[in-house]
Amino acid sequence: AVVSAAWVRIWRGRGGQQPPRASAPAAMAAPDFRRLYDADWVANGCIGPVPAGTTTDDTVGTYVTNYIIAAVGLVAAVAVVCNRSSSRTYKILSASFFVWTALGYGLAGVLHQVFQEDELNQIHREWWVASYVATLLGILALDLLVNRLVVARFPSISGCRWPLLVVSLLGSAIMIVSNILEESLLLTGIYSLCILLYSLIVFALWSDWVKVLGVALMMAGMIVQPVLAPRCGDAAYPECFRDCPLPDPITFNHNALFHVLFFLGLGVLGVAMAVNPSTAADKARDAVTEDVNLDAADAQNPDTPQEMLEA
Repeated sequence: AVVSAAWVRIWRGRGGQQPPRASAPAAMAAPDFRRLYDADWVANGCIGPVPAGTTTDDTVGTYVTNYIIAAVGLVAAVAVVCNRSSSRTYKILSASFFVWTALGYGLAGVLHQVFQEDELNQIHREWWVASYVATLLGILALDLLVNRLVVARFPSISGCRWPLLVVSLLGSAIMIVSNILEESLLLTGIYSLCILLYSLIVFALWSDWVKVLGVALMMAGMIVQPVLAPRCGDAAYPECFRDCPLPDPITFNHNALFHVLFFLGLGVLGVAMAVNPSTAADKARDAVTEDVNLDAADAQNPDTPQEMLEA
């Protein structure tokens, strides 16, 4: 979950406690070191102090839903590519979005399950960075695709296609570099939500309502996660998750709910983009091509009236 730690850290800065975060050498040196939630301690009513070293979200709901997101993304990518009616650029950008998203969340699932880590308890930081970068590359691909739709919807701004490209690439580069140099999960989450909101608005302008539904579900998951984190996440563990509205947070917590909404939205979006590849994307390509041709013709024949070129 890309946005998890950022929102939890904000809440903790307002009065919560930061769980112990052991370094890799310290973890290796402790003979009885354990990073997992203590299910027995929770089942017995959380009597006594929190068991040492049990602060990591290893819940089965979290990593299983990570894997489902990965599977849905890969299937959607294949479905988009197999549709012969869509343009090559549409296939490349759409498939890139689904594949990179699948890789990012799939890797996070491995880190949760196999290495028993989460965003706030990292030993293999380089792999977490790889997970974040993969999801950011997916968001970039979606951003570039939506830019094409904007140009098609508003032909009068076709001259802005290059500034749009520069802004998209620059924003993605800043997010990727910031994650490589130092964790910036809050900015990453806000950036991803902004691109998804941008996509939702553009799909709505084209009346692609199924795609709007898919993006809305993805956004809902990313929003509900930080809302429930103080009551269902690491901060609520010492209090036995007593205020969590979910029935069994030791198995299915706020991260799992986020992932469920996200993979449902990703699946809806994948079906819509595969079945209805959006003629708007092709119109965007045609609009850009026509604009380039007109500019070239005007340069070769500067005395030719504009009306004749458009005719």
